[in-house]
Amino acid sequence: MKLNKISALLLGAMVVASCSDIDDQNPESGKITGGQVQETTDALSSRLDATLNGMYTMAGSPLTVFGIDNDRADDFGFISAALSQDLEGADMFSGNNTYNWFSAACQYSTRNPDYANPYARYTLPYRQIGVAEQVINSINVETADAKGKAQAGQAYATRAYDYMALAPYFQFGYATSKDQPCVPIIGKNDANNNPRATVAEVYDVIVADLTKAIELLDGYSRTDKTQIDQHVAYGLRARAYLAMGEYAKAAEDADKAMQGYTPASIADVSVPAFDNINESNWIWGFGMTNAMHNLSKSNGK
Repeated sequence: MKLNKISALLLGAMVVASCSDIDDQNPESGKITGGQVQETTDALSSRLDATLNGMYTMAGSPLTVFGIDNDRADDFGFISAALSQDLEGADMFSGNNTYNWFSAACQYSTRNPDYANPYARYTLPYRQIGVAEQVINSINVETADAKGKAQAGQAYATRAYDYMALAPYFQFGYATSKDQPCVPIIGKNDANNNPRATVAEVYDVIVADLTKAIELLDGYSRTDKTQIDQHVAYGLRARAYLAMGEYAKAAEDADKAMQGYTPASIADVSVPAFDNINESNWIWGFGMTNAMHNLSKSNGK
């Protein structure tokens, strides 16, 4: 499963709605009418909706890193990276056989520079960060309406989540290594001269983004659990504080994240579970569709 040749990675822009709805506005008599202003505002909001949907879909989109020609069974978006993280922990295991595409994680060999696993786990968060920044840079939160603020809040939280996936993987923990080089922060420096930021600097961005997200998501009611709301942002900030050793702050945020949710009972976990985001104990999740699953050639395509 080694990746012997790695081509240069470019942060790809997401394909969103057509530009014609905004760019083809023709002022009549040299003036833009109120109706045209509203149409433009609505079109911008629709574009951002499309970009946000694309950002969330990246969580489980198959074959996005290595492509359909490689047809890797461990290439299905951010969820595959999350599985690798879980398998490197102490309480998850998988089969010792040739069908185990996550054996590198089980054997703690995912830091090898010529392996596909670390390449994917570096690529996926940065791609999603790129899309989140498209949303952030498109919205003036000082003048935005409630919907625009919620869109920006979701993007800020997503960017923080991505950096939280990168930081502990490419450097040791905050307590021992906060001044050591970690990963680059996008937008901080010139793209061609952007050295690794320290662990502390990365977590500064994470906490600042989540604090901003909590503010912007106040009062926002999501339509389903795939979207980030204020509860999710509190939960993510609790995780960040936990990693930083700020235990009192982590506990406070965790309590806020859990408001309105019921932890799983012993009876709930006595049967097969943890596979449905609609369960009461899940705050945030992503549901892969059959169409996404079937995209891979190894699954019938």
